[in-house]
Amino acid sequence: MKYFYYFLLFINIISCKKDFEYSEIEIYPQTVLINNAKINKTVTINIVLKNKSSYDLKILGIKPSCDCTIPQKNEFTILKESTDTLKINYTPSELGKHIENITVKSNTKPPFTNIKIEAEVTK
Repeated sequence: MKYFYYFLLFINIISCKKDFEYSEIEIYPQTVLINNAKINKTVTINIVLKNKSSYDLKILGIKPSCDCTIPQKNEFTILKESTDTLKINYTPSELGKHIENITVKSNTKPPFTNIKIEAEVTK
């Protein structure tokens, strides 16, 4: 009889377990083209992040591929079915064509979304 109560307790605990709530993200623009960027001059890029789900979108981290690309905020929450703007400062230090990637980690499936910056840097 004791095992029967343990079994019922186990079933009750499992049935109360909540699945992880995934959000859905939309990023615009996904690719940013910068023509005639100037060396050592900062360009501010505005990226729109839209939460397309009924759960809060949690931005857990933003990782750029180089030190020339700096997000103005790193962790934040976008409420369900809302949008927010991510500002990124891009300061190139070398001439020529550059392709930089920014990885956004969030509570989505898959958890990583990429933003690409393509720039032509001149004097």
